Amino acid sequence: MIAFSNLIEWFKTTPRYLFAATLVSGTALFLPNDMVNELGLTALRNLYRPWLGGVFLVAGGLLAAHGLTAITIWLRKEITFRLDLRRAKQRLHDLTPDEKKLLAKYLINNTRTQIFPYSDGVVSELEALVIIRRASDLGTLLDGFPYNIQPWAWKHLRKHPELVGIKKYKK
Repeated sequence: MIAFSNLIEWFKTTPRYLFAATLVSGTALFLPNDMVNELGLTALRNLYRPWLGGVFLVAGGLLAAHGLTAITIWLRKEITFRLDLRRAKQRLHDLTPDEKKLLAKYLINNTRTQIFPYSDGVVSELEALVIIRRASDLGTLLDGFPYNIQPWAWKHLRKHPELVGIKKYKK
């Protein structure tokens, strides 16, 4: 039972230790014989070759699993981000008149920050769609709060000012 729990803990080992175990066992296994003789490890390698092979396979397999898991997580986040961005850009092509008027202020004033009332439903909708975001918690209920336009939305609307009802836009 103790050996099994130790084995489970070893499977939870971080990738840097797995890399070290793979590197050391692989080096001991695959180093040329003349180098092994020079280091005085011939007897050690011959005696523990099956164990070194087992450590190399298990640690290498777990290291590969860690790497594949990290790549999978990164790819999933990247795909989700790109799909969300595509949906958000499509939403810019279906704005209400009030949303257009609000977003046009960014382009007309050539600024990435505008002050809007916190209780404005149009502002809340654009914030929920991640087109704008509240830039600071410092504001007043009377004057409003600063809202920044997202960089992707800024670029897209500058390329397509007609989406917010602007015929010509000076960059």
